[in-house]
Amino acid sequence: MDKYLRTERTIQRANQYGNLVTTIKKPLKDSGVHHYMRDLRTLFKQAMTDFNDDSGIIRIAHYLFKKFKIGDPPETEKRNLKVEDLKVIRDIDPTLLKGRAALARDVFMLSF
Repeated sequence: MDKYLRTERTIQRANQYGNLVTTIKKPLKDSGVHHYMRDLRTLFKQAMTDFNDDSGIIRIAHYLFKKFKIGDPPETEKRNLKVEDLKVIRDIDPTLLKGRAALARDVFMLSF
């Protein structure tokens, strides 16, 4: 599954009109693979809890993630703004901004 998610995939699905639409999915990076596998493990554990009874009826006998270790998520890239960038946003001439741009700058500075 891990190898499959890291390759380019061609997917065919029917759209709302019943026509087949082909899309090409890009390979996932480390963080995407981690999130997919984490969610799949959670779903599988919940299925085992729901379908396996305490009375001895075991419908899902094998735990797929016993040998496969997901590992830690990759470190995210820091996206902090530099002080110079903040000063540029703060000191921009208000007459150059109109409507939503002025509001966006004001809300950004207020939230910062």
